[in-house]
Amino acid sequence: MTMIKYENAKARLENAKVKLEKAQRRLQRKMDQLAKLELYKVNGTLPKKYQAPEFKGQAERWLQIDIQFATDEVKEANKKVSEATEKVKELTEKVEQLKVKNEDLKAVPEVLVKLQNELENSWNKTAFYRRDLYKSECKEMGYKAFVKKYGYHAYEEKDLTDKQIKSKNKVAAQGYIIDLVGRVKKKVGIITDYSGIRLDSTGKALNGMIKGTNGTAYVETIIAGGWNIQRLHLRTIVK
Repeated sequence: MTMIKYENAKARLENAKVKLEKAQRRLQRKMDQLAKLELYKVNGTLPKKYQAPEFKGQAERWLQIDIQFATDEVKEANKKVSEATEKVKELTEKVEQLKVKNEDLKAVPEVLVKLQNELENSWNKTAFYRRDLYKSECKEMGYKAFVKKYGYHAYEEKDLTDKQIKSKNKVAAQGYIIDLVGRVKKKVGIITDYSGIRLDSTGKALNGMIKGTNGTAYVETIIAGGWNIQRLHLRTIVK
């Protein structure tokens, strides 16, 4: 999922750059048009357009109106350039953030890949059970009684598809791994050795030692929930 987000963000950045270039070209055209009109005013010479009979006695007035209109267009074009520039900046930062996360995920050892899979499977199992329960309860109780007991979030959750649930939990599991790696890196710098960490017998609790360029971090996981409709919660301490 992180790889997909990274590729999508890169594509959006390229589109934003194209829009910025178009906005810059339009601004330049509008600035050139304004400069040309202002030059007519300074030189006191009027082009043929203003010498037409319908402009008789009003040529200078209409020139001033066109200058004001061109000035407004330059302001609007400049605003579009500023907005496009800000969008490129925002997406550039986003791409860099996702690039780091993507590299972190690709570099994780097999034990963390297994942990991610275990979390996804556990969370999916709980979510499927909870969704089916909510669906059955809502049918029996009716909308008002159901929402009063479980809340509106449960009313929405009962209609989630398997695909939606799996996608949501995949993102959450990857987020857990990325957060863990990020906290370890803050402690030890560049990670050089994952060999000291292990999953417990449940396959969900990660414990052990991780080495890096700046020292060693000790990882300890506390598990809560994971039964009935209660989602599995993990609190992993890095010290």
